Amino acid sequence: MQTKTAFCLWVTLQSALAATVQGTIVDHATGRPLARAQVRLTRAGAEDAGSAIDTRANSTGQFSFAGVSAGTYVLSASRPGFAPMRYGQKKWNGAGAPIFLPQQESRFVAELRLRRLGAISGTVWDENQVGLPEQEVVVYRAAQPPRMVEKTKTDDRGFYRIGGLNPGHYYVRARGQHWDPSYGLLPTFFKDSTMLESARVIEVELDSQTLDVNIQPAFGKLFRVAGLALVPARSRGVSVELLSDMGPVYGSVEPSGRFTFDQIAPGIYELAGEAVTQWGSKIGGYRKIVVDQDQTDLSLPMTEQPELAIQFEERHGQKVDAKQIAVWARRKGLADEGPARRIRAQEEPLMPGPWEISVVPPSDLYLVSISAIGRSAASSPPPANGWQELFLPTGEPLGVRVILSARAAMLHGKVITSNQPVIGAPVFLEPVALESGTGLVAIRRALTDAEGRYRFTGLTPGRYRVLSSFDLEQPTSTEMENARATEVSLKEAADAGQDLELFAK
Repeated sequence: MQTKTAFCLWVTLQSALAATVQGTIVDHATGRPLARAQVRLTRAGAEDAGSAIDTRANSTGQFSFAGVSAGTYVLSASRPGFAPMRYGQKKWNGAGAPIFLPQQESRFVAELRLRRLGAISGTVWDENQVGLPEQEVVVYRAAQPPRMVEKTKTDDRGFYRIGGLNPGHYYVRARGQHWDPSYGLLPTFFKDSTMLESARVIEVELDSQTLDVNIQPAFGKLFRVAGLALVPARSRGVSVELLSDMGPVYGSVEPSGRFTFDQIAPGIYELAGEAVTQWGSKIGGYRKIVVDQDQTDLSLPMTEQPELAIQFEERHGQKVDAKQIAVWARRKGLADEGPARRIRAQEEPLMPGPWEISVVPPSDLYLVSISAIGRSAASSPPPANGWQELFLPTGEPLGVRVILSARAAMLHGKVITSNQPVIGAPVFLEPVALESGTGLVAIRRALTDAEGRYRFTGLTPGRYRVLSSFDLEQPTSTEMENARATEVSLKEAADAGQDLELFAK
C-alpha cells in the first residue's frame, strides 16, 4: 500500500514539474478567436524526430499542452480556409522557429495568427457584358505546364468565386460550350485570350480576394470527337479519356467501347483507353489526335498492356540488390502528371503512352542515368525534377537500363548562429552542376538534430549549394541564389564537412 501511495505521489510530482505549452489561435485580419483550430506540437531532434501530439483550440481559441518534457519543439496550427501556421514563421510557407523548453517546470505561451487563403472572383459575360450562367470556370497554377487547382460554375448572373487558394500566380479559364449547333463559346483565358501565351497571370495573396477577373469568351466552331475502342468480346470496365493540354475533357463511354465527346475546341488531344478482358487481363490503347473538324469515326485499338522490364547496373561492377531500390511511375499527360505509384522492376504492366519513372536507391548508392533500351529509347535529356520520360508502345514490352554507383558522396556539418548550435533548423541542398545523372536530383531538405548537426547521404559528385534558414519552406533556385547559399564541391565517395551560419532575411 505504501509503495502504491509513493508511486502516485511521484506521478503527481512529475506532472506538476512538467513543462506546459499554451496559447491562442486567432484570425490575423480580425483578431477573432478561431475555435476548434487544429494545433500540433512536434518534438525536434534526431531521436524523437517526427513524434507529435495534437489538440484543438476551444471555443475562445485557447489551447494547452500539459505534461511536456523538456526539449525542442515546433508549434503549428491549421483550420480549413486558412493557411497553416508555424510559430516563428516569417513567410506564409516558412519553416518557423523551434520552441526550447529548458526545464521540466518551464512554461511557453504563444499566439498564432492564421491568415485566410486567397480567392479569385469575377463574371463570365458576353460582348454586351451580360452575365452567362452555368459556365465552367477553371483556375490553373501558372506553371509549365499549367496545373489545374480548382473549378466551379457561374451562377444565374454569370458570377463565380473560387477560394482556398495558396499565394502565388494563376491562370483563369472559362471552358466554353455549345451555343447552338453551328457555333459556341470557345475556351477563353483571362484576359480574353484563347491562347495560353497571351493569358494574363493573376497574383493571389493571403487575406485578400482578387476581384473583377472577368472573361468574355470568344465565339467559334466547336467539334465532336467520337469513335470506338476496339476491345475483345465480353470485356468489362471499358474507359476512354480525352485529354487536352489543360486537363481531361468530359464525355460518355458505352460498355461496348463507343465514346463521344462534344463541345471540343480546336487543338491537340490524347485518347487513352483501358479495359479488362474476360480472362482478367488488362488491356489499353493510346493515340494522339488533332481536332480541327468533327471526327466521328475514330478507332482506338486496345491490346495487352506493355510490360516494363528494368535492368540495374553498378558502373564499377559491384552487385546491386534490386529489392532495396524503389521505382515509381506516373502517367505524363499533355496537361500534367498523374499520381505516382510504386511499381515492380520486372514485368510490370502499364498503359501505353508517355510515362515518367523515378528511381530511389538506398543511401549508399546514387543514380547515374535512366534510359530506354532499343528502338523506343528516349533521346531527350533527363528533366530537372527527378523523373525520366519514357514512351510505352502499344502491345510491346519496354526495357529500361538504370545505372547506379556505389561511390556516393556525403555532406555533413553544423548550423550555428552567434556561435551557438541551432536545433531543428531546416537545411536545403540544391544541385548546381553534377558530373553524372545531371538533373536527376531535386532540392533536398534535412533538419538539424539536438546538437545542431545535419547530414546528407547518397549524393552524386558535383557542385551544390547549401543553406539553412527558418524563413524558407521549399526554396526555389532564385531564392537560394539571393540568400547567397554556400557552394560546395563533392568528389566521388567523399565525406565532406561544411558548417553553416543560419540565414535570416
